[in-house]
Amino acid sequence: MKLNLVSLAASLSVVTLAMLSGCAADTSSEASVDDASELADSSEDAITGSPSNFGYFVVTRQDTRKCASPMCGGYFVKRVNQAATRCADGTLQPDCYEGTIELKNVGLSQREEDDLRASLLGGHAVIKALQYKKKTNGQTIGTLKANEGWVGATGSAANGSFYRAADNGLRCVKAPCPSTTAFQLNGHEDHNIIKASLESTATPASQDSLDRAGQALGTTEGVIIAGSIALPKCLPNSNCGPMILAQEFFLRVTPREGKGCGGRGTSSCNVGQFCQWQPAGICGAADAGGLCQYTPDFCPQVFKQVCGCDGKSYGNSCFAAHAGMSVVSDGPCTK
Repeated sequence: MKLNLVSLAASLSVVTLAMLSGCAADTSSEASVDDASELADSSEDAITGSPSNFGYFVVTRQDTRKCASPMCGGYFVKRVNQAATRCADGTLQPDCYEGTIELKNVGLSQREEDDLRASLLGGHAVIKALQYKKKTNGQTIGTLKANEGWVGATGSAANGSFYRAADNGLRCVKAPCPSTTAFQLNGHEDHNIIKASLESTATPASQDSLDRAGQALGTTEGVIIAGSIALPKCLPNSNCGPMILAQEFFLRVTPREGKGCGGRGTSSCNVGQFCQWQPAGICGAADAGGLCQYTPDFCPQVFKQVCGCDGKSYGNSCFAAHAGMSVVSDGPCTK
């Protein structure tokens, strides 16, 4: 079958059905036609559609109809910031049926992939993907193949518009300095902003999530934010200017389980994981590295005290890991 490939890179989110509505080079890194061909299967056709900066956002409405898969039991998707979504059969609909969502190209471990899928089903994730179509029993069924995953930091409802907020390379001698650009997903609007306000989410973000987002905002990859752009009336020479107000923000999920952490130049672990050092690593002293591991869900009720890297004593090493803490020594802490 001859492939008819057009890059339809899609930033996708399992969020609310509400419509979600960013001057520097576009940091959305959407797939090119060549990228699309690398992800295509020879048995499928990529859907001809929008330019590479357009895409689809998956919503949490899972198909509950009863029939043989993939005709039923899949997912409904909706393009945010747009009134209609291009479906696999070529029609424009408020939302479209997709038979499957594949996450293998995100490159995660099996448990990380399971966590991302659970977040999708729970309405708290964003995925960027290519959409494909295939004829099944005379009907055209869509398949989404994701290559990026983003998970919501707080579980708050993602109302408003969706933007990718990222560093634009601008540096100023004096404030205000709009060194971040918010690029509207599925659109052409962008705003140079002086601040991304992440403290306005309905559920407050953890300090760890805020720290991660702050670091990501200093990169060209950035953070995905659902919210609105504020354009205050500013006095001359005041430290005032456009900002983005987040109702929810999403952090990139990368393959981290079993990967290095804690040392200089290494990445942090994903949500639900912690950096585990061996006792010889002395909790990362002298830039010793650890490995990202998941915190255990259950622990044996065995009393064998250990001292954690936080200076607290735990009933055993599993309880320490459950708290996201490595062990510095056996026995209770002495200080």
